[in-house]
Amino acid sequence: MPRRLPTDFLTTISLARDHHQLYRARWKVELFFRWIKQHLHIKASYGTSENAVKTQVWVAPLSLRLVAIVKSNSGSS
Repeated sequence: MPRRLPTDFLTTISLARDHHQLYRARWKVELFFRWIKQHLHIKASYGTSENAVKTQVWVAPLSLRLVAIVKSNSGSS
């Protein structure tokens, strides 16, 4: 049986901590996109670049607001 050094244990703890931090960060991203899909009514992403995602996130609430304005104006005439 190979002999384990105390530094192996510390390395294992460090790797587990890093893995945990990565998982938490990924989960925050998942929750963010879930919120976007639910509240901004974005069902699919039309691009994968950072610019495409930013554009879609900005356009979604603007278009929802414009639809609300048009509906309120058409109902008052």
